[in-house]
Amino acid sequence: MRLRTGVVGPRIAAISVGGALVLGAGLTAPAAPAQAVVACAVQYRQDQWPGGMTVNITVRNLGDPLTDWALDFTFPTTGQRIMHGWSATWTQTGRDVTARSLPWNAVIPAGSSATIGFVGSWSSTNPVPTSFAVSATGGTCGPGPVTLTSTTPTTTSTTTTSTTTTTTTTTTTTTTTTTTTTTTTPTTTSTTTGDSRLDNPYLGATVYVNPEWSAKAAADGGQAIADQPTAIWLDSIASITAPPGSGYDTGLREHLDNALEQGADLVQVVVYDLPGGRCALLSPHGELEVDELEVYRTEFIDPIAEIEADPKYADLRIVNIIEPNSLPNLLTGTGNLERPECNVPLIADTYVGAVVHALSALHAAGPNVYNYLDAAHHAWLGWETNFRPAAQLFARVARQATGGVGTVQGFVTNTAGYAATREPYYTATTVVAGVSVRQSRWVDWNNYVDELSFA
Repeated sequence: MRLRTGVVGPRIAAISVGGALVLGAGLTAPAAPAQAVVACAVQYRQDQWPGGMTVNITVRNLGDPLTDWALDFTFPTTGQRIMHGWSATWTQTGRDVTARSLPWNAVIPAGSSATIGFVGSWSSTNPVPTSFAVSATGGTCGPGPVTLTSTTPTTTSTTTTSTTTTTTTTTTTTTTTTTTTTTTTPTTTSTTTGDSRLDNPYLGATVYVNPEWSAKAAADGGQAIADQPTAIWLDSIASITAPPGSGYDTGLREHLDNALEQGADLVQVVVYDLPGGRCALLSPHGELEVDELEVYRTEFIDPIAEIEADPKYADLRIVNIIEPNSLPNLLTGTGNLERPECNVPLIADTYVGAVVHALSALHAAGPNVYNYLDAAHHAWLGWETNFRPAAQLFARVARQATGGVGTVQGFVTNTAGYAATREPYYTATTVVAGVSVRQSRWVDWNNYVDELSFA
């Protein structure tokens, strides 16, 4: 995993290998204190590729509330390592791993669950752990064995009785099937979204030129590029309406009106005010703190969606570029050690929740609105150990949005970045004097050397 420093009562154990969920046998819990039923289920879902893996673990409470809980398990081999995790404090000593709850998820009410996860590496083999234990105030679940079963779907039944907690289970398994679709760019409307959105909104479009930016460029010696279309950056609540004294000259509605006057039919909007942007991370920047997700939803995203939904702008193709660098930070960022509330495990739920709401609300604004999810750039996610986890994270986030993966019309890379769009002199397969360019310090084993090959 390539890191960007400073960026951002028995139980059932479940294992997924290569994306297929496999449930294990029930675990036997010791007797709990009087009037305290300690019972839980652990679901371990693993997706792997050569040398890397992403794991999501769900701790489900089947008894009385779990408080200040911790999950313990042991990797079967010494080559399995946790690179970074989220939604828990992760420690690893040798093969032994502990994930301790954070203040915001320290209590799991009866019948509820908490999901944590990590990105890891492995060598040689990557077998799943065979034993899990959950300790909490008032008792401990496990340890207990995990038995792999077939992937034939069955049913699950769980019962809990007395303070010792007895559970009878049958296992449930899920098989995930991935379908790959290759899409061309026709001039007809999309057949995959179920609405009138085009597969490629840029095809044949006249893109809006921001007159404010154009004038500044021309006045600063940039006449040759003054007519180049650029995106509108919405990087604060004030930027949406540009009230007097805000430092913004033109709000979103005025930009859309300008586009109509220009005869443009496509407007690009960068949505960029993620909660946690004040965590002193190199990127992204923003005005909202980590705990201001509701402010982001109601005072930033919802007003944008309301304006974009105005029937007056129905003939404009509005392309939203959603939160540059936000999700990639969760994969490769190490957080801000000087502000513990800004560490990646703590901001993960906020980032995901913010992007999910943005996708949901903006997609619902109308069939003329297109969401493009930011995918960083090749010099960030181009390594295999970053690329696959990123794709999996993007898919999980999109599926959580109202409308599912249909809320994402595409991906955008290198937003305001400096990576080469096209490298004209070599490719990732170029060999010089018998040595691959990937071995050079410049490429550093990256699978891509420019944005066109990456995207």
